[in-house]
Amino acid sequence: MNSFPQWSPIGKTSISGKPWDETTSYQFDGVDDYVLANGAASVIDFNNDPHSISTWFKMAPTSVSLSALWAFTNSSATISRYWLSIAASGAVVIYGWGNSSGSYPVGSGGAPVTAGSGLDDNAWHNLVVTYNGSSALKLYIDGGSPNTFTVSAGTLTSDTLAFGARRISGATSYAANALLFQTTIYTSEVSSDQVALIYNGGRSCNEALLPVKPAHFYRFGDGDSSFPTVTDYGSSPANGTAYNMASSAVVQDAPP
Repeated sequence: MNSFPQWSPIGKTSISGKPWDETTSYQFDGVDDYVLANGAASVIDFNNDPHSISTWFKMAPTSVSLSALWAFTNSSATISRYWLSIAASGAVVIYGWGNSSGSYPVGSGGAPVTAGSGLDDNAWHNLVVTYNGSSALKLYIDGGSPNTFTVSAGTLTSDTLAFGARRISGATSYAANALLFQTTIYTSEVSSDQVALIYNGGRSCNEALLPVKPAHFYRFGDGDSSFPTVTDYGSSPANGTAYNMASSAVVQDAPP
């Protein structure tokens, strides 16, 4: 038996002690739905600050070129964008463009980095992206061995964080037709052992109980959030807000 912290099947409680519903997620419509959590955007700074981002998602087969699961952008530097998406092939695609034209911190010559395939299979998956604070991104797919990508010189800071779409200068693009259950943001580069705890054998867990605590912890659709508010259960809480979404977007579906 493993020792990973798991949600109890009965008597579920949140960190605040209130009833917690672990069976629901947000269904994003792939048109104009998104959640903003700008208070968490400052975590991303490619000058020297490490970070990690974990997200649980479910997507049916898609022919859409790119579907954004999360995106960090800057309202005053529209070239600045750092975002994770799922391609029509089901591959994971990460873009990272700097604050000024010609600066591309992720990939080479502005090209994105890509890994995996077939993740648009209508099943729940976990993706963890880590940054070491200087030179490398790692992408873990469902707790497996990491894909490592070089981060070149360049400044990339953000003041806007969107889930389910990319937001630049007030416009929505690359909206995802997908379910999002949980996203956490850490102000450190989590280790492969810590990724294994997050993935928990394919079963979502209360990451606030793990040895390394997330700075921001969003559970979409949980029982003690007040829609359209998305409560942040992290150590530095910054609540999010759902836009263009009705309460019917909270659906009964979640990872095991």
